[in-house]
Amino acid sequence: MSHFVIGNSFCMEKPPHLKLDELFESILRIGIDDGRIFVGRFLAVDKDVNVILCECCEFVPISEEDRDKDKPDTHIFSRQLNSALIPGKQIVSIHERRSST
Repeated sequence: MSHFVIGNSFCMEKPPHLKLDELFESILRIGIDDGRIFVGRFLAVDKDVNVILCECCEFVPISEEDRDKDKPDTHIFSRQLNSALIPGKQIVSIHERRSST
C-alpha cells in the first residue's frame, strides 16, 4: 500500500498532483481532517490536489454519545456516493489499494 501525506510533511521529488496522476483509475482511500474517509476509483486531480473519486463510499465516524451501546459496530456510518470532490486542503492521507496478485 502506498502512503502519501499531503501537507507540511509532504516530501516527494514531484509535485503531489503529478504523482497522483500515475494512480489514474486506481482505488484510493483518502482521509480528511474531520475524520471522514472516502474510498473510490481515482478520476482526476488538479494542481491544488483537489481529488475526484467515482464509485465512492464515504465513512463517517460516529461520536461516542451518538453510538448505540448495544451494537459494537456502530462506530462508523457509511453511505454510497456516485462521485465525490475532495478538497486538497482537507486531505491528510492517501492510500492506494493494490491487488493481492
